[in-house]
Amino acid sequence: MLVLAAGVVAGVDIACGGGDASTAPAEQQDTGALDATGSIDDAADAADAADAALTCQPSDVLTPQRPLEVLFVTKETLFHHDDAHDAGDVAVPAYLRARGHHVTVSGDSSYFDGDKLMPFDVVMFFVTSGNVVSEPNQQDALVRFVHAGKGVVGTHTATATDNDWLFMYGLMGATFGGHGAGDAQITPGRMRIVDAANPLTSFLPDPWERTDEWYFYDRNPVLNPKLRFLLLLDETSLEPYRPDYPDVGIYGDAGHPLAWTQDYECARVFYTALGHTGEAYSEESFLHSLAAGVEWAGAPSSARP
Repeated sequence: MLVLAAGVVAGVDIACGGGDASTAPAEQQDTGALDATGSIDDAADAADAADAALTCQPSDVLTPQRPLEVLFVTKETLFHHDDAHDAGDVAVPAYLRARGHHVTVSGDSSYFDGDKLMPFDVVMFFVTSGNVVSEPNQQDALVRFVHAGKGVVGTHTATATDNDWLFMYGLMGATFGGHGAGDAQITPGRMRIVDAANPLTSFLPDPWERTDEWYFYDRNPVLNPKLRFLLLLDETSLEPYRPDYPDVGIYGDAGHPLAWTQDYECARVFYTALGHTGEAYSEESFLHSLAAGVEWAGAPSSARP
């Protein structure tokens, strides 16, 4: 049973924009903690209620300066992806810098403190896992960043980052549930593009065939009405491996999302489940998809698709 604690601010109107956005004092915040009998659906309902009490007003000050300032966070305390980090920690920042952006790489949580996040336009949780923003000051910094109308990007195990914090659950849009085991862990697969005209996917082939570790989640992301899907796994492409793939991961006609965007509270959020292997970071199409997600998350609201 997953126990979640909400780090959202309930009953407080927050106008998006500017570096002075802040949460309510700790004693005024509703923690929304659940006991051991709480369910993931209970937690989602609590998040929806808190979100309804939050007012994010569009503002011209949301428009970030160009080039983007990106904080590229690589911290892992739960799962460790040596191949992905050996390749991606170099290739992704290099790709973003080649597109003119400034990238700061951080292997710890030191920027989640006070106003240290505020100079950045986008925080990228790059294959992070476990306790990354688990301390109160770290969580406060991320909430303030979100309420300032900034951008957030998550890749792969970002959905397994700070899973006991309801705010992060909402920010990523889902929580990691598992993947194939044994011979089914890393396999060829096929994805369908949801909207071929979307600038986040218009450059990708449809179908998009590649090898990766195919995720499923604590509950199917199609149940989350906030998410706008970009990629859907064609589960028939995993048919030869299905005997080793957990039944809960087969969503069937409901659809099996692997990448999405959302507006979460005041933030623009892009998430992709892809990127387990080191080889992924030599794929132009995959690197382009990550860069497009970062640029969308950091773009002014008027430029969003």
